[in-house]
Amino acid sequence: MSILARAAGRLLETAREALFPADCFLCGRALPWRQRGSVCLPCWDHIPWTPGIRPRDGRLRGIVWAADYDGSVRRLILGMKFEGMDYLGR
Repeated sequence: MSILARAAGRLLETAREALFPADCFLCGRALPWRQRGSVCLPCWDHIPWTPGIRPRDGRLRGIVWAADYDGSVRRLILGMKFEGMDYLGR
């Protein structure tokens, strides 16, 4: 890809972000300009992180998780899996 094509791509991306700001996937408020990800910082801070581990026998030696599968965490996972919102993984 040429330097000119990359520069044009960046210019179009910046214009798109300025004209059509992204919304938080959880609360719907507009995200601050140039924020990466799809969850606003207040929503991110309120995600109920509850890490854990459960040892097991067999091929799978254990299960590790970062949060319980309910509320906002469940909504984010379902968005990634079934609504084509792979960008939520970032």
